[in-house]
Amino acid sequence: MDVTIVKTDYEGQAKKLLELMENTDVIIVAGGDGTLQEVVTGVLRRTDEATFSKIPIGFIPLGETSSLSHTLFAESGNKVQHITDATLAIVKGETVPLDVLQIKGEKEQPVFAMTGLRWGSFRDAGVKVSKYWYLGPL
Repeated sequence: MDVTIVKTDYEGQAKKLLELMENTDVIIVAGGDGTLQEVVTGVLRRTDEATFSKIPIGFIPLGETSSLSHTLFAESGNKVQHITDATLAIVKGETVPLDVLQIKGEKEQPVFAMTGLRWGSFRDAGVKVSKYWYLGPL
């Protein structure tokens, strides 16, 4: 078994890597909703998207936000339980088909979303809100 581990260093890197990736049996994403969104966008932008999109994508919810883990796994509110459940699902080969929203501009490449859509000032404010929270970051 050949395993390749890639740590992303900047926003957009996962998207670019997935557009270039070849010969893979499974993709496992360890991160948050943003990382997963980048991976899905990278897969669905490929010229061989019809074939490549059949490759299972495992998701280990390690990011700041992991809305998908709340959808797929028990609403325990326990992040460790979500990580455990996700990892076991990957090991067991359990898959669940998910709907994906495609957003297209007139000149831009399409972007894909799975758990929600945020943009503009609303998105920017959400990223910074914990920094200015009354009791500090939670």
